[in-house]
Amino acid sequence: MMPLGRVNQGTAIQTNSLRYLPACLFAVGTAVRLLLYWPTLRLGFHYDDYYFLRPHSLSDVATSLRGAWYSSGTMPPFYRPLTVMFHAVRFRWLEFDGHAYHLLSIGLLGCVSGVTGWFVWRMTGRWRPALASVLLTVSHP
Repeated sequence: MMPLGRVNQGTAIQTNSLRYLPACLFAVGTAVRLLLYWPTLRLGFHYDDYYFLRPHSLSDVATSLRGAWYSSGTMPPFYRPLTVMFHAVRFRWLEFDGHAYHLLSIGLLGCVSGVTGWFVWRMTGRWRPALASVLLTVSHP
């Protein structure tokens, strides 16, 4: 683990005192995300959600490796194999359950904010910028 930053009087923070910081960053990110986006759990799907909410066959996933990611041709042919694989697995597990989709999104984005905080902490060695990055990431829709 890299040495951590300094506190008020210039004394070094002990590494052991912050060993649970990454877990705390993940917990704060997920908790704040749940608090902010809890009302979305009762909402359904809208507009372009129905492009992605469909079963993906194995051939759809294989085709995405060559460039076309949407089989009907209504979307531009970008290279998105991981996205298509994620949509295929997610639809297989959740089908048309809007509540589960929104809960999964809240959890995943809480993890993203935790990773962002962990990265900032590893780069700066300070917990305050890490916490600020978690809160900024988690509050972005």
